[in-house]
Amino acid sequence: MYQLYTLSLGCAKNLVDTEHMLAGLLQRPVHPVDNPASADIIFINTCGFILDAKNESIDAIVEHCRYKEEGQCQVLIVAGCLVTLHEKELHQELPEVDIFVDTSPASMEALPQRLELKLQNFFPRRYDGQLPGNRLLTTPFYTAYLKIAEGCSNSCTFCIIPRIRGPYQSRSMEELVEEARQMAAGGVKELVVISQDSTEYGLDLYGKRSLASLLQALCKIEGLLWIRVLYTYPNHFDDDLIEVIAREEKICKYVDIPFQHFSNAVLKRMNRHINYEQIATLIKRLRTAMPDIAIRTTLLTGFPGESENDFAQLCQGVETLQFDHLGVFAYSDEELAAAHKLSNKIPHEVARHRAEVIMELQQEISQQRNEMRVGKEYSVLVEGISDETELLLQGRAIFQAPEVDGKVLINDGQAATGDMVTVSIEQAMPYDCVGGIVSQQST
Repeated sequence: MYQLYTLSLGCAKNLVDTEHMLAGLLQRPVHPVDNPASADIIFINTCGFILDAKNESIDAIVEHCRYKEEGQCQVLIVAGCLVTLHEKELHQELPEVDIFVDTSPASMEALPQRLELKLQNFFPRRYDGQLPGNRLLTTPFYTAYLKIAEGCSNSCTFCIIPRIRGPYQSRSMEELVEEARQMAAGGVKELVVISQDSTEYGLDLYGKRSLASLLQALCKIEGLLWIRVLYTYPNHFDDDLIEVIAREEKICKYVDIPFQHFSNAVLKRMNRHINYEQIATLIKRLRTAMPDIAIRTTLLTGFPGESENDFAQLCQGVETLQFDHLGVFAYSDEELAAAHKLSNKIPHEVARHRAEVIMELQQEISQQRNEMRVGKEYSVLVEGISDETELLLQGRAIFQAPEVDGKVLINDGQAATGDMVTVSIEQAMPYDCVGGIVSQQST
C-alpha cells in the first residue's frame, strides 16, 4: 500500500477535479496521508487563473520537489490549470515532476493508468477493491460541492478560463441529481452548487437556462438541508430563478455574484454586458424578494484604463450597495487574456493599493451588516472546535459560505461536528459573529 499526499490549490471547481482524480487513484493500492514527508506519491492540483495563483502553484511544486530527496516520494504528480497553460515550460524547468495532467477529461481519466506505469515495479497486480462512484470527497463529511458544468462562454476580457477549460458544457440534470443523492446518502447536509457561471446552466443542453429547474429537483433529495449557489452571472438572473431561491426552504438565501466593477466604462472594456444601473436593479430585485438575503461579490481593481474617476465610482458602488461579503483582486495582466492588448495599463502597486482601499471600506460595511444580525436567530452548521480557542465551538450560519466567509463562534451550548443548530447572535465583528445555541434542529 502506497502513501498519497494531496494538495489542491485554487477554486472549489478545481477541488472537484481533484476529488474525481483521487477516486481513480484510490482504486489502486494507495492510501491518503496528511504529511508529505511520509508520502510515496505527492499529487498537486494547480491554479493558473492570475499571476498570484500561478506563483503560489509554482512555489508549492518547488517546495514539494524536495521530498523526492528528503522524504520517501517516488512519484510527483502536477495537474490543473497551470499545466494546461504552461506544460512545455514546466517540463523544462521542473524535471523532478514525473507526471503532468492538464484539465482535459481524457488526461484526468488517464492518470491512474499513468501512475501505475510509473510504479509498475510496485504494482504486481491491480487493486481489486471498488469504490462507489468516480469521486472521493475531501471536504468535511457534512459539506460537498456539486460542479454542474465545465468551461465558460462569457468571454470577459480579463479572464482566461475559456482558453483553459473551453466553452460552457452543462452536465445532465439526471446525472447531477443522482450524484447529489449519493452524497446525501453518505451524510452530506450542505450541497454547494458551482460552475464558472451557474446561472448559465442548461442553455447548451435544453435550449434555456435551467438552474431553477435543477434546484427544484435537488430540493427533493432527502437528507440535504442546505443548497447554496455560488458563481452566478449578474445578467443571467431571471424571475423564475429568483422565485425558486426565495420559495424553497432548503436553498440558502445567499448568492455569490462577481460584479467586478461599477464603472460603466470599465464594465464595457471588461465585456461584462451589464451596467451599474442594471446591477443596482438586480440587487433591489433580490432584496425585495428576500429581505434577509446575503450577497457576496468579487471586484477587480486596476483594470487597464481604470481612471481615478472609475475607481471613485467603484468605491461609491461598494458604499451604496452594501454587500454582506466582498472579495477584491488586483488586476493580473495575463498574456492569453484579451485585456492584455489594451492600453493604459495601471501600475500593479496602484492596483494593489486600490484593492486595499476597497477592503477597508468593506470592513466597516461588514461590521454594520453583522451588527444588524445581533438579537436574531440563524441556522448554523457546526464545524467543530474553534480555530481561535479550544473553549468555543465554531460553525457557519446560513449567510456564510465555506472557506470564503466568516464563522459563528458558539459560546454557549453543546453540539457535535456536522450538527445543525439554531444560534442566537449576541456579538458582531467585521467577519465573524458570536452567539449561543438555543435549539438543535431535527435532521
